[in-house]
Amino acid sequence: MRRVILAVAVLTLAGCAKDINNKDAVKTAIMKRVSKTGFDVKAMKVDITQVSFHDQDAVATVAFVPNAGPPEAAVTFKYNLHRQNDEWVATGLAQGGGMAAHGGAPTGPNPHGGTLPGGAMPGGSLPGSMSAPAPANGLPSGHPPLGQQQ
Repeated sequence: MRRVILAVAVLTLAGCAKDINNKDAVKTAIMKRVSKTGFDVKAMKVDITQVSFHDQDAVATVAFVPNAGPPEAAVTFKYNLHRQNDEWVATGLAQGGGMAAHGGAPTGPNPHGGTLPGGAMPGGSLPGSMSAPAPANGLPSGHPPLGQQQ
């Protein structure tokens, strides 16, 4: 009888753990991280395009698109996440998880700081992984102009 009671108690406690291995829980963590930096996440559509779960850790690919922009304007980042209690916490960008543009060069500030070449994606910028803004011509500092030989 004691074993039955113990088994029921263990199963009951195991059932209380919240299942957070889903895109909605990951999106919540990404939105928290990005909004804490001052970036206006309301000006963007945030889409978790891929996520892989590994015990207490996860890696998610996240696409940011301006609300009024076409899907081709998406900029993606890969984030590392760690489980803390019953929620995911975005801990930073994943290795090799820098910015990737889809369907053409997006423009304006990106959600991790710095400026994308060309213009005006709404929102502001986040301090962090890409903290130095790119120059107006989109080339790194000290890079010779394109089309000129040294």
